[in-house]
Amino acid sequence: MNMRKRLFLALGSAIFVLSMHGLEAQTARPSPTPSSLVNRFAQLSPPAVTIPLPSTISPEAGLTGVPSPLAQAQTPGQNLVSVPTFTDPLVVSPEPQLSPEAITPGSEPGASNQPNGKPSTPAKGLTPDISLAAAKPSNQLRLRFGGIVRATYESNIFIQPTNEISDFYFTVAPSIAVGAGDFDRPLEIRQASFLSPQYFANTDLIQHPQQPFIYLSYMPSYTAFVDHTDQNSFDSDIIGEFQITLHKITLGAFARYQTFRLPDTDLGTRVRQYITSAEAFFLYTWSSKTQWESDIFLQNRDYSVGIGSLEIWNENWLDYKYSDKTSFGPGLAAGLLIPQQGVDQYYGRAQLRATWRPTGKLSFAAKGGAPG
Repeated sequence: MNMRKRLFLALGSAIFVLSMHGLEAQTARPSPTPSSLVNRFAQLSPPAVTIPLPSTISPEAGLTGVPSPLAQAQTPGQNLVSVPTFTDPLVVSPEPQLSPEAITPGSEPGASNQPNGKPSTPAKGLTPDISLAAAKPSNQLRLRFGGIVRATYESNIFIQPTNEISDFYFTVAPSIAVGAGDFDRPLEIRQASFLSPQYFANTDLIQHPQQPFIYLSYMPSYTAFVDHTDQNSFDSDIIGEFQITLHKITLGAFARYQTFRLPDTDLGTRVRQYITSAEAFFLYTWSSKTQWESDIFLQNRDYSVGIGSLEIWNENWLDYKYSDKTSFGPGLAAGLLIPQQGVDQYYGRAQLRATWRPTGKLSFAAKGGAPG
């Protein structure tokens, strides 16, 4: 037992001595400085390796696992693989080819094939040729649809001085027109007198357009009364018109057939009427200041009650353009009235008319005369 205790004591003394020796060695070591730490980490870091990079990679070298089109790419950041650039396609028009007949020897390009090799332009001061192609309307036919819906109240539907009778009635009138050229405005002027007799009293004061046109229109209508259904009526309005211009000459014609039932002030009742109207005009421009116009009119009137008539007359005018806004001129008129019963009547008169247009959309016109 004593021997065992002695061995443990000796062993414990040896361990204590060794521990104290290690503590002294640790205490004697100096504390590390920042520079020493940097040097220590520098020693632990692997050395920098510089690998020379070629400017291009030879396609013969090849890259394992990389397709051949990508094997020729350079290092990241220096890839010089061409990128497609998209631009608008370049359209190259073929140069115009001139036929051998287009240019004669000694002539200049653009000159017509004339004996002297010069273009065929009219001589200065001569009137250019009249082109029939320019005189006719456009070959393209157009359809025009429209219509009118009207509600009207009349306090005296039979136009009687006593025992006035009022009523409320509706009118529905679709329209269709086919034509060529610039016929919209002339058609609108004619249809403005819808369900009214065609009058020519101031027709010659309307400025005729200069563009060729032609059209034919049809407007049926139905008028329905609320109380007096016996006055209901189905009516028609057919219009045809054309105009052409040949240099200084303008020719035109107009025809219209109307049926309607309207109150007659002379008879004091509503009368069924059938009116046929026609006009033809000739306009000649002498100069920039003067023009001559001749119109022929025809109108036939038939009534269900009363006496109808046929009238034909002619008007001639010599107009002078005083300014861009004002024009005036004298005129002569002569006509014949043929009633269905009675004696024919001839008449004539001297006239004077004037037109003033302060704006492009506003105009004033007046006409007067003395019977002959």
